[in-house]
Amino acid sequence: MPEFVMPVEPPAGPPAASAPPELDERPAPGVTALHPSELEPREHPPVRSRRPWRQLIAAGAIGVVVGAAIPGGLQAVERSAAAADRAGLEALALEYVTAIAEGRADDATALVPPSAPGGAPLLVDAVLATAQRIGEPAVGVVQIDGDSARVDVRFRSSSGERTRTLEAERAAEGWTIRTSLAEPVLLYDMGFGAAATIAGVALDPARPSLLYPGIYTTDEQEDEWVRVEPGQVRVDGDPTTPSEVMLSTEVVPELSEAATEEALRRAAACAADPACDLPADARFEGIQPAYLSGMNGPDSIELGVAIGVTSGTSGSGNYQVQHVDVPVRVQRAADGTETWECLEPNAYMRGSASFDWGPCG
Repeated sequence: MPEFVMPVEPPAGPPAASAPPELDERPAPGVTALHPSELEPREHPPVRSRRPWRQLIAAGAIGVVVGAAIPGGLQAVERSAAAADRAGLEALALEYVTAIAEGRADDATALVPPSAPGGAPLLVDAVLATAQRIGEPAVGVVQIDGDSARVDVRFRSSSGERTRTLEAERAAEGWTIRTSLAEPVLLYDMGFGAAATIAGVALDPARPSLLYPGIYTTDEQEDEWVRVEPGQVRVDGDPTTPSEVMLSTEVVPELSEAATEEALRRAAACAADPACDLPADARFEGIQPAYLSGMNGPDSIELGVAIGVTSGTSGSGNYQVQHVDVPVRVQRAADGTETWECLEPNAYMRGSASFDWGPCG
């Protein structure tokens, strides 16, 4: 009997593709249809995020620190500027007093012009170089008030340590010192007309001459009639103490001898004249060198000769000793000729009526 064989079914495969179902675009019952333009996205206001509280505290702390640092920084800048301002004034004052101590008068005068009344020809290097100058220059207290200031300078002078306060003003280019250390020096020539010089520079006989602090020595001078001895000039750095020059003038020996001869001739003529005060038996001794009593220009000089006069006999009742002063004058003509004249002995003690110059013999 034939076997019955069941037919083999092919294996199942993926379902065949089918067309998509058609959509029903009609709105469902009870639903309103929207236009496509109404489906575009809409802008919404930004949502502010919340900062954690720790961040807020940190930000506040930073603000406080920055706010406090700004005034502190400004103060530091101001302090730095004030320190530089003070340092500039101190440096200027020290440079000035150091220039004087080192003998640089020209530099000192350029830094600070003279402020005291008087002539300034002696404020030069050549004069200051000959002086015993100040030492140990230093700057002390500085006081600044806006555009004005006061600065103390210290130095050692011939009379000890000195402190001077200098006035200063602020200018466009910086600080300017207005107080000079130069002091006025008065010259006393005793009316003889002798010139005083330091390092060849003459002191003004008509008004004070200015000198920086120090000890100076005037030049020795000599001509055919007189000799001017060197004199010391002390400028101690204290403007309240006067600085003076007193010249010592001597008659040169040759002129002194000639004047003594003329004075003895006049004394002898007086003793021989009954109308004169000297006794007839007068003896002249104890004669002093002639001294200078006046100069009337470069060609006329007046001298005096002191003579000791004795008369009578020693031990007797008529013995007398007296001293007389004989004025002598010499005048020089243009051709060099000299004319000698005398006054009577002790003429100046008798008054102007006796001022009758005449021949000595």
